[in-house]
Amino acid sequence: MKIKIYTIISFGCLLPMVLFAQVNDYSSVVSQTGADTVVSAVPDTAEAKADTTNNTVIQNDTAVNETAAKKPEIKMDADDEDTIDASVIAHRLLKVRTAFTNKLSKSRAQGYGGGIMISPILGVFSMKPVNELVHNDKILKQYTFLDINDHYQPVLMMGGAAYGGVGRGIRIGITGWSGDYSFSSTSVNDSVLILSMRQSFGGFLLEKSFVHKNINYLIGGTFGFGSLDVTKSFSDDAWVKVSDEDENDAEKASATYSGINLHSGFTASVLPWMHVGLDVNSTFIFSANGFSVAGCNGFAAAIPGVRLRITLGNIG
Repeated sequence: MKIKIYTIISFGCLLPMVLFAQVNDYSSVVSQTGADTVVSAVPDTAEAKADTTNNTVIQNDTAVNETAAKKPEIKMDADDEDTIDASVIAHRLLKVRTAFTNKLSKSRAQGYGGGIMISPILGVFSMKPVNELVHNDKILKQYTFLDINDHYQPVLMMGGAAYGGVGRGIRIGITGWSGDYSFSSTSVNDSVLILSMRQSFGGFLLEKSFVHKNINYLIGGTFGFGSLDVTKSFSDDAWVKVSDEDENDAEKASATYSGINLHSGFTASVLPWMHVGLDVNSTFIFSANGFSVAGCNGFAAAIPGVRLRITLGNIG
């Protein structure tokens, strides 16, 4: 009986000691596991922060590079002063020119804008009014002019125009031209009579343009007024001195008229602001009184011609 009691007491004393040892072992295991977890977690967090920092730096470097690429390239010259690369300036000028060209082409297609035209004209003038004057004037009929008759005489004239487009290919403006020609009589008593003829015309221009690519097809007309002026002067021989042009014995006869010019032609746009072309035209003139000389009546005549058109502006 005593042995059983001692056995039970001994077992009772050993059991707490065993349990306490197992609890210590478990605690040390848990502590070690927790420490490993903490140690392993700390490097992961540091790596994540490092990766985030690196990504931020890369993004900032990329943004800085893109900003630098947008700015003009600036170089330092020998005097340490900022200079812009010539290629940047050329690129900017090219952009400005392209935008300006596109704007001019668009306005031309829509019929808006303007132009200034220089127009040499080769016209053919009817000499019938001048021939009538020669045969009725008491001084002129004493001389013989071999080149004056009822035929047509080629005359080189110079003209110009300024007009603006109001849309739909319609243009309005003003135009005019003038040209002269001289005739010499046969010698009478060592005296030569010189006739200088000047024909002028100008008026209101109305024109319609049909645009196809870089070609402008034109049709239009001019209504206006003009004059035919004949100036007579004498010379001692066939050679006319420059000073003879202002001699006091020079006299002029004028015949005013109204008329209408009709034309049709084309121009080619060689540049957005320059156009070159031709047109055929004819001016129909009418004078109610003609020259103020007895025997001279009113007259009507046609002056056909070919005109060279050189236009500066966006519409040609």
